[in-house]
Amino acid sequence: MSDPIEAVLSNWIEQALSPVGRLPEGTTPAAWVAARFTAWWRGRADEALCDALAATTATRAELMRLGGWDAFGEALHRLTHVEDALGDVEATFGPPGPTRDERDRAMRALARSVVEAAAFLELADDDMVHPDAAVGALEGIGRELSDAGPVAKAALREAVDALLADERSDGRPRSEYVEFLESFMTSFGLHED
Repeated sequence: MSDPIEAVLSNWIEQALSPVGRLPEGTTPAAWVAARFTAWWRGRADEALCDALAATTATRAELMRLGGWDAFGEALHRLTHVEDALGDVEATFGPPGPTRDERDRAMRALARSVVEAAAFLELADDDMVHPDAAVGALEGIGRELSDAGPVAKAALREAVDALLADERSDGRPRSEYVEFLESFMTSFGLHED
């Protein structure tokens, strides 16, 4: 099977019809496969759709600036057909999601926030955060991070490195904070490959 769509669909059909496991109650195999395919396809098409929509918007603006319908009527007419076709794709799959850059920025911000929250919970005085509440929250963070994939691990490593650099450049690094950051990846079981 060299066609990736056929391979992906075959895999999901096999899973949906397999006696091992079970689909969520009220979900048909067809609905389950369709939902997975739509998400898979969107993951591949989103960025291209975003780029195409941005390109048509910029092209229309430039043609209008250079003379509009009087000078570029046929080109604008054809551009309208392209916009309509992209609109049909968007209507089928929904509006495009965030761009790769937006996802990367969000991942970096979330990773840094997780590291800083964990540091606060670990290092806060008992009168600031009840010790049992801090331990419970840290265990919750650890549970969530236990499933972290390579992208999340890389973002967490980048956040730890940036926080360490910031702390050390301050001139008076807090030793407990530096120690926490240096051990963060290991302490939370984020063994890097």
